[in-house]
Amino acid sequence: FGYFTIPALTGNTENPEVIFKMLDGRQVNGKFWVFYGGLTDFEYTLTIRDRNSGATRTYTKPGLTFDGNADTSAFSKLAPGNLLGDWRAIDVPPDAVTSSSVASGEAACIVSTDSLCVLQGRFRIRLTARDPRTGKTGDGVALPQNDLYGYFSIPDLTGNAGNVEVAVKVLDGRAVNGKFWVFYGGLTDFEYTLTVTDGEKNTTKSYTKPGGTFAGNADTSAF
Repeated sequence: FGYFTIPALTGNTENPEVIFKMLDGRQVNGKFWVFYGGLTDFEYTLTIRDRNSGATRTYTKPGLTFDGNADTSAFSKLAPGNLLGDWRAIDVPPDAVTSSSVASGEAACIVSTDSLCVLQGRFRIRLTARDPRTGKTGDGVALPQNDLYGYFSIPDLTGNAGNVEVAVKVLDGRAVNGKFWVFYGGLTDFEYTLTVTDGEKNTTKSYTKPGGTFAGNADTSAF
């Protein structure tokens, strides 16, 4: 699993724009699987090369969309080591989240296993999910990264607390339109609902992604 920033376009090396992961699905269909998604409407192309066989897969997302996708027949073989490219690998062990306070606003967000706190603790983000194949539901496990964004895994559905499924970020866009902006995207076809709460204003917004899709979205008038 890793992510890309695009500072040439955003001016911010800490602002994640594209996320991806590879899973070993050989026990299911003899293949390695590729999942990608983003928190951006930029057009982008991911190129992944198997350094053992030389096989290459290229995936392009059109501009002005927040779509992601999956390729569960990407590679038959994969050499040990990292994929080629300038990307950031993220270690997300199951015990990565501890309970603590984040000081900010009139109602500070409390970091916990089910909550991300961003923008100095002003915003709390939670996730619930549902597998459209089985109907099973589960809560997201928060994997905080920096003051802008974090991830959720869904071990109730995947059995793996380190398997990132959803990314979400909140940006301060008040200099542009007087609003805070919410972006989300995923590496899963689970149905999920993100609930974002502004602790300072005591307002909440919810965003639901339908099951069977890899689409993300943005709300540039969120709060």
